Order: sequence, then C-alpha cells, then structure tokens
Amino acid sequence: SLIGTSAALRTDTPVSALLTHVSGQRMPGALVGALIALVAIGIPVTAVRVGKLRELPGSAPLWSLSGLVVLYGTASATMAACLLVRDDRTGFLTGHILITLCWVVAAIVLLLRGIRAAHLRIAGMVLLPVALAKLLLFDLATLDGVSRVVAFLCAGLILLAAGARYARALSRENARS
Repeated sequence: SLIGTSAALRTDTPVSALLTHVSGQRMPGALVGALIALVAIGIPVTAVRVGKLRELPGSAPLWSLSGLVVLYGTASATMAACLLVRDDRTGFLTGHILITLCWVVAAIVLLLRGIRAAHLRIAGMVLLPVALAKLLLFDLATLDGVSRVVAFLCAGLILLAAGARYARALSRENARS
C-alpha cells in the first residue's frame, strides 16, 4: 500500500498541482485526494475505537501527521474538483479560495469543539494561523483583484462570526463551571 500511495502522490496529487496550474485530467486527483483524507481520518479513529492503541489520543506527533495528511488530501481534492469544473486560471484561483476558506472553517470547528477538549482547541489554534498565513502570503500574491477581495471578505466574515460564537460558547462554559 505504501508503494501505491507514493505512486498516487507522484502522479495524481503532486504538490506541484497545488502551487501551479497544469491542465490535465482531474478526476483521479479528486478521488485520490479524498481517499487520502478519509484514510488519514479513519486509521487513527479506528485505532482509538478498537482500543489497540490507547496512547494514540495523547500522541501529538501522530495526530499532527494525521492532520497534515488530511489537510493535504482535502486541498488536493478541492483543487482537482475545481479544475474539473473549470480547467483554467479561474478554476485554479477558485480552488485556492475554497481551500483557504475550508481551512478557516475547520479551524473554527476545532476551536468550538475544543472548549472542553484541549487537544482540539490546540489544533484549531495551530490551524487558524496557518490558514491566515496562506491567505496573506500565498493568496495575496496569487489571486487577482476581485478574487483577493472575495477571499479576504469571506475569511473576515467567517472569523467575525466565529469569534462571536466562540465568546458566547466560552462564557456559557464558564457559567457552568
């Protein structure tokens, strides 16, 4: 399976596909990216539920690696799906906007779920600056004027709404304590 995975990463979901627009067939990339993300979620969750690896929930390096693989898989699947719809620069830029917004939403979900679970809160606090760094460093340099405005507005509105929701949830949790 390791040989098949490395072959799929080289041919169907290479890192270069996330950095530059290359025309070509995108269906295998979308499927492989989604499969990578599902496996990266499924293996640790199954291991915890089966109880074979009781120390896994506290193993930060393993969960971090799983999180990075999930981000890579979902980013590859998102980009490939956008290029399936429109295989040009517009599809590439739309893919990056969606990737950034998905990362921001995932970070917020982790923060909200992490009010009671510290490891989820930490993951959200790590992912949010990563998503914002991508927005500022990559998207700012790559996106055109209108796409840049849309990405910043959507990310800002999501962060504003999430900040208000997080503050309410945190105050409710403190009131219970």
